[in-house]
Amino acid sequence: MHPAHFNTPLWLTHCLFCISFFLFTQNTLANNGTIGYAYPIKDITVDGDLSDWPADLIKYPLTNFSNQSDSVKDRDLRAYLMMGYNLAEQCLYVAVEAWDDDIVRNPENPLWYTHDMQVLYLDPAHKPEGTGVIGYEINLDTAKIVEQPNMLWYEQVKHATWDNVKVKIIHGENKIIYEWRILLNEHIVPGRTIGFDYSVFDKDTDQRWTAASWGDNNMKHASYKNIGDVVLMPTAEKPEKVSGVLKWEEEQGYSFPRTIQCSSTTNPQLRLQVAVDSTGQYTAQLPLAGYNISIPDPLIWHKHDVFKAKLREPFTLEINGNHPTIVPPLMITKEVVADLIPERGLLHNFDATETNKMDEFIQHYQAFYDIPGVSLSLIKDGQLVFHKTYGVQNAVTREPIKEQSLFEAASVTKPVFAYVVNRLAERGAFDLDKPLHEYLPFEDLKEYEEYKLMTGRHVLMHVSGLPNWGREMKFKPGTKYGYSGEGFEYLKRAVAHVIGKDIQQILNEELIEPLDLYNMYFVDSPELREVGVSGHRRGVPTIQYWPEEPGMAWSMFTEAKAFSRFAIALLEGRGLAPATYSNMFTLLTEFPLEEGQPKPEYPEGMGLGMAIRESPFGKVFGHGGNNGDFQCQFEIYKDLKMGYIVFTNSDVGYHLHKNLVQFLVEGKKIEQTD
Repeated sequence: MHPAHFNTPLWLTHCLFCISFFLFTQNTLANNGTIGYAYPIKDITVDGDLSDWPADLIKYPLTNFSNQSDSVKDRDLRAYLMMGYNLAEQCLYVAVEAWDDDIVRNPENPLWYTHDMQVLYLDPAHKPEGTGVIGYEINLDTAKIVEQPNMLWYEQVKHATWDNVKVKIIHGENKIIYEWRILLNEHIVPGRTIGFDYSVFDKDTDQRWTAASWGDNNMKHASYKNIGDVVLMPTAEKPEKVSGVLKWEEEQGYSFPRTIQCSSTTNPQLRLQVAVDSTGQYTAQLPLAGYNISIPDPLIWHKHDVFKAKLREPFTLEINGNHPTIVPPLMITKEVVADLIPERGLLHNFDATETNKMDEFIQHYQAFYDIPGVSLSLIKDGQLVFHKTYGVQNAVTREPIKEQSLFEAASVTKPVFAYVVNRLAERGAFDLDKPLHEYLPFEDLKEYEEYKLMTGRHVLMHVSGLPNWGREMKFKPGTKYGYSGEGFEYLKRAVAHVIGKDIQQILNEELIEPLDLYNMYFVDSPELREVGVSGHRRGVPTIQYWPEEPGMAWSMFTEAKAFSRFAIALLEGRGLAPATYSNMFTLLTEFPLEEGQPKPEYPEGMGLGMAIRESPFGKVFGHGGNNGDFQCQFEIYKDLKMGYIVFTNSDVGYHLHKNLVQFLVEGKKIEQTD
């Protein structure tokens, strides 16, 4: 016999990984692995005429495309950039030429996707802990700094202005030139690295748009890990080609780290991220120096697990300029989180003497997965027996999490709204079996005749036929499972229309006041902004998007102690008739298996607005939530009258949550071997 890696419960997968609509394509790496070189230049006049630029400067093509059209042949955009610096002036110079058959201006509408524009992304301080990215967005009519009000924890972003920037734009019939001069003062140091990237956004009159970028990744302004590196070369010295490969000690089909970091052994300001491809190969041009090699972003996703990759032993690379350098294979090994799961769940005999074990568990997972903040509550015998917060609200400011600090609850909003809808249905104010279109037509779905079959019951069971997000029908309502936040938003609008009140008033009257709840916010307010914490991706604070209106699929902010009051109310059966609770807690729709996912030992699926699963300890109800940079979970074991609520401000908090199931209640799982 041996301890088994327990399988991820299906209901956690379905509830937790249905990410909300504002999770953009934001792949966070330890920089995006693109490297460029800026050489000393002089006598440059910023006038849009590039004839005074040295003819031998490297021209970097912008070849990373984000295209609204799937067809490469439809792209009419070609662009390249050049870079240089002037030490005496303490300035960085950038020149961009773009060929575009369709130049579009729209001075009345400043939104980025309505006109042609270009964005220069800059992290001049470029410290290892992260210093934020300044996005200089400009076109023929307007100029602004991208998202500056929402990234004020970075000093260089907080104080960024256009005062140190000069740009000249020259355009012809099918060509446009941007010439930049940026005063960087003390950051212009020969031999150092700065964070840099560039994007050209092309809007066409047929409403298509294309973005061509120097480095890979989108949302470059949101994280210093999404942009490239530029070395301020001290002389005309050319970098040397370096190539090599990463190899796992034991081949298991694992993916590779997306970058390796090369840090100068003598110059702490010379650090470069080198991109690694899907086979482990890497190639780069590096300045002559000695480098310590490391893996800056070691988390590896493999199926439903996450572990760390680390070099088997330290490695130092010497580049002397004599010939291209071929690095010997770098062997990497797998590092897993420590096994702290007890034979029997801690919560069964939990008392004050066990809190140190709880602390050890949370803090170990925080450190391993780089989870900045945690809010945790434990329920035993139907009562709140433990509450504690761990870590920080923001990885940059390091302000501690407080009891009143609020986290995005993401899809945990859904069972809260389901409680409200069931309450309205119970007293006849809303009919769960009446087609929603009879309450309120959904004009965007009128081409789909089958949408008229959709009911509130279908939405709560996630059999509505709608996708998670998107206004189209995927299948006939009621015929199969399909997780849908869009369905909850349609149900919200229908409920508000029928009741004749805005949704916040309905929440107050049907939820917050009857159950005497607190610290639950669903829409932007000064009070929420005062206590709302920052989300994080790979340990980097993300831009906070405050909900402009209550979203019943995703917008609740709360914390573990406050939410435990709602969880205990469900356990006690308060506010609803026993028959209604029976429907909520009856497994009505089983979750389908994902590809490669083993069949669970016990059935899992949806009740009427609540995720349900069976377990060795009886029925469990709850829900997970994932807005990308916030992940949370609550589970209540109905017969044991125990459970947990956990909120994290991290994109990897889920890997803490799934282990809490075993640590607190179900204990170590054992499987038989032959």
